[in-house]
Amino acid sequence: MPSRVYSTDEWIAIEELLRLASNSQKPGPDSAEVQRWRRLFEYSHFEAIYLLQEFLKDVTRYRMTDSEYELMAAILAANGHSRLSWEHLNSLKHMLDAHTRPTTDRWGNSWTLLRLGGFLTFVERVMEIAKLKVKPICEQMVGGNGEAITVAWVDNYSMGKIYEWVDQRMVPVRDAASRLKKAKQAAEDSNGGVGTSVDNPPH
Repeated sequence: MPSRVYSTDEWIAIEELLRLASNSQKPGPDSAEVQRWRRLFEYSHFEAIYLLQEFLKDVTRYRMTDSEYELMAAILAANGHSRLSWEHLNSLKHMLDAHTRPTTDRWGNSWTLLRLGGFLTFVERVMEIAKLKVKPICEQMVGGNGEAITVAWVDNYSMGKIYEWVDQRMVPVRDAASRLKKAKQAAEDSNGGVGTSVDNPPH
């Protein structure tokens, strides 16, 4: 994947994030986890560090229960996921829902106002995922808590591409989990419902 070209404003933001990270008394993200997020989500190195730090700080984020993780651990590992990366992937749609609002322009055309942040911090990232050739119109607005936010005007087809991008990254794990569930059920049926010895995800 070619290296991303950052604008001056983006570099300023990145440098500030790195400065804050270097001044923090907490240890930085695990390097293996950073590399995993880069590979799974196509993040740049800086994006992976920033988003991983933000995710770990979010007390409201989605968390797998221990029982869910025990059931899925082998499948996640087989698909290159950790517990954290799978939790992050499952939180992306919720983030999209929370950061979007339908609207219309003065000609009656339908659009989505997409608040930039999270895995869509930069408008260039929106363009990559939605396959846009023209940079969306961006506006500065005031958020619900009075904070300054940036929103991009994205057409509904492009928003569909963003949701599709998230779905495509969930399919391999979900398919493997479905196959494992069917294999366990088949083993239980053949064993008279006593139990199953299926411990590893089928390939």
